[in-house]
Amino acid sequence: MTTATAESAAATAAPKAERILLPVNNQPAVFESLLFFKAEAGLAEFGQQFDSLRQQFGRLQGIAQRRDQALTTGEKDALNKVLEQEARDLDSKDALFQKVYGFRVVALGNRPVKVLQTRRLLLTVTDEELTKARQEKDFKEENVVTIEGKKHLVASTMSGLALEEFLRNYQVITNKRTNLVNFKAAADKATGEEKTRLDAAVKEGEADLIKDNEIMAKTYGFSLTRNFAMDFIEAKLFVMLVEEEVQKLKNEQAAATEAPAKKPADKAKN
Repeated sequence: MTTATAESAAATAAPKAERILLPVNNQPAVFESLLFFKAEAGLAEFGQQFDSLRQQFGRLQGIAQRRDQALTTGEKDALNKVLEQEARDLDSKDALFQKVYGFRVVALGNRPVKVLQTRRLLLTVTDEELTKARQEKDFKEENVVTIEGKKHLVASTMSGLALEEFLRNYQVITNKRTNLVNFKAAADKATGEEKTRLDAAVKEGEADLIKDNEIMAKTYGFSLTRNFAMDFIEAKLFVMLVEEEVQKLKNEQAAATEAPAKKPADKAKN
C-alpha cells in the first residue's frame, strides 16, 4: 500500500508509511498509515466524504446481494439497472475523491480503518498563575496557548490509543462526579435509614472520585477542579493490511536482514 497525501487546505505531505498493531476481532492486525492531517477541519472534511462513499459502497453491496438472491428474471433485471446506476455514481464520486486523497474508497473494500489523533491538554490559567508559571525553571513560552482570548498552559500531549484512553477515563470520572452530585442531592432530602445509606454512598463516592482525580492529575495533568481545552495537533488514517501485504512486508524485511550478512562473506572470497 502506498502512502498518499491529501491535497486539501488542512493536509500536508504525508510522512513515511508507519505500521502499527491494532486489535481486530480481539486479534492483533497490522495497520499502515495512509493519510496525514495537520488541521482538524481537513480531517472532518475527509471523514464526511469517506463515510459517505463507504455508506454508498455498502448500499451497492446490498443491492448486489438482493439481485443474486432474486427469484424472478424481472426482479433481477430491475435490480441490475439500479446497481449499474449506483455503480456509475459511486465511480464518479470515488474518482474525485482519489484526485484529492490519492486513493479510492472502493479499493479498500471493507477493510477496517482507524484514525489516530494527537491532541494537547490545555489548562486555563489566570494572569497570576501564568506569571507564577513563567518563573519556573522549566517554563517554555511555547506552552502558552490562547484560545478565544483565554490563556492556557499545555499540561500534556497525547496520541493515538493513549488519547482514546484519556477520553474514556474522562467520561468515567465526569460520570462519577454527576452521580455524586445526585447522591448528595438525594441525601439532603432523605431522612432516617435512607439518609444514613445515602450519606455512606456519598462518602464512598467522594473518596473514589478524589482517588481517580489524583490519578488523572498524575497521568495527564488533568483535574476536575480546572477548566481545560484540547487542541488538535495532527491525525493519521491507518488502514489494515491484508494477509498478502503483510507477507510481502515480512519477505522484504527478511531480505533486508540477510543482505548485510552476506557482504562480509563476499569480501572474504575476493
